[in-house]
Amino acid sequence: VACYNLRDTEWISRQDPYVCIKYANATYSTRTCV
Repeated sequence: VACYNLRDTEWISRQDPYVCIKYANATYSTRTCV
């Protein structure tokens, strides 16, 4: 899984990307990539 061309919304610090998946009543979030 990969992401490219993300919009830069952090002008002071670095981005902390993560994935959040919601399906029915279940939710899963990955750790932030630092």
